[in-house]
Amino acid sequence: CEVGPGTIRLLEPGTACAAAGPMAALLAAGAEPVALLDDAPVATAELWRTVLTPLLAGARDVLLVHPSWWAPERVDLVVRAAGGAPAVRPVSRRELLQPGSAFVEIGPEFVVVGDHRGSTGAETRCAEPAVVVSRVADRLTEGPVRIDAPAGVAGADALAALLARRLRVDGRRVRLSTDRQLRAAALAVPGPAPPRRRSVRPVVRIL
Repeated sequence: CEVGPGTIRLLEPGTACAAAGPMAALLAAGAEPVALLDDAPVATAELWRTVLTPLLAGARDVLLVHPSWWAPERVDLVVRAAGGAPAVRPVSRRELLQPGSAFVEIGPEFVVVGDHRGSTGAETRCAEPAVVVSRVADRLTEGPVRIDAPAGVAGADALAALLARRLRVDGRRVRLSTDRQLRAAALAVPGPAPPRRRSVRPVVRIL
């Protein structure tokens, strides 16, 4: 299940996203305890449960794919909201896609840059796209680059294409992530280990 930054949906072909109003309220609320839905305050945790319950109905093992830059408190909030399933495991987009030497993850307001060890910085998207691309390119380490433009993030595809063109002109190897790759990577994650059965030995009493 993809939870942010631009959508909340199951990573399966043809599945619907969460209702637009609650989804927008959740993605805007961040880790705040209260979200605004139709200008009315509502508990963020309760709204997450309302959104995730129908999406995850009947699931026994849930993998929550979240943005790499989300704070641990925000991830924990979503994990608790999905707690109806026996096994709920969070994984960041960076961990799931397993980038090479460098990665770029495009968010609604900024672009996160990092390497295989984790995030190393971010650039705001407030400037012109060409300026953003130049600043992001200057932050990248050597080696191949994976660019992740998550679904539902306005302008992410165009910015990713512009950055890929710039990097290729510079002689860099670039890979653009797709929904199919994200889904395949999620399906390849091993399931949780089954609980170990405790062996029961007969007790012999000598009277």
